[in-house]
Amino acid sequence: MAATASTPRLNWQCNSLFRFFASLKLAVVLLAVLIIGAITGTIYESSFDAKVARAYVYGAPWFNLWLVFLATNLTVSALSRWPWKKHHIAFLVTHLGIITLLTGSLIGRIWGIEGTITLFKSDPPTNRLLVRFSRGISSSSSHPAKTMGPGAARFRSAFAPGRLCSRD
Repeated sequence: MAATASTPRLNWQCNSLFRFFASLKLAVVLLAVLIIGAITGTIYESSFDAKVARAYVYGAPWFNLWLVFLATNLTVSALSRWPWKKHHIAFLVTHLGIITLLTGSLIGRIWGIEGTITLFKSDPPTNRLLVRFSRGISSSSSHPAKTMGPGAARFRSAFAPGRLCSRD
């Protein structure tokens, strides 16, 4: 038998749980489930509303769990190449980049603030602020029928880009 030039596997790399999380088959299944979830969320969003898609798909605990599993799969896959050599740099950078994106999206989904702005085609440019409260929308728009929700209070406020601080 000829001696192999590859480095022998370390004990923790031979663990069956480690090999399961490092497998390409698991990555394919995780990506397939996330793709089906994203398609479902897109259909919900176009059929109902963004809030419905967020509640049932994108904000659901199962979706976050699949993202964590994918990040774990990528991390263990990168660790499976340990000790790393020069030809592993592209592989590691790619996996680290995807892990960084998944971590950032998870942080944004848990602690992030989401905002929207409604623009009307016939209105001239304005610097008015549109704020959504739990009981409706307050606006200083010239079209209150389009923007005001039930129980909303009307106010005027000049809009300046930057952080919005509430006075509670």
